Amino acid sequence: MDYKLAKQLKDARFPQEMKESYVLPPNTGEEYRHIMRIDYPVRNRNLLASGYELVAKPNLEELIKELGNKLGGISVIYDSDKKGANIEGYHAYESFVESCVEDCCPDSNAEAKTPTEAVAKLYLKLK
Repeated sequence: MDYKLAKQLKDARFPQEMKESYVLPPNTGEEYRHIMRIDYPVRNRNLLASGYELVAKPNLEELIKELGNKLGGISVIYDSDKKGANIEGYHAYESFVESCVEDCCPDSNAEAKTPTEAVAKLYLKLK
């Protein structure tokens, strides 16, 4: 998951108590950032008091836990035009949708290159 998607989750009030976060030092904007594993909450309080911005980088398990029973499932999108069955991306959908394509209910599903990003995008759509 890149910083931009993690920041969108934070702005949508996704919990920020994750073990891995993007860390932005004070007065650097988005130009300088790195991922840091942090011991929440003690280290976070120290970094925040020093002017750092923290943006959680949730993993797939944390996203699934937060969506709860709203997540209907994750399916694999295969590229059928090429030889073999190469994975092209992942599709996450809301629980009542079963297996809906983007065209019929765009607010209830999301597609991305990784399952983590697909579930994160679904979380944003459902907020």
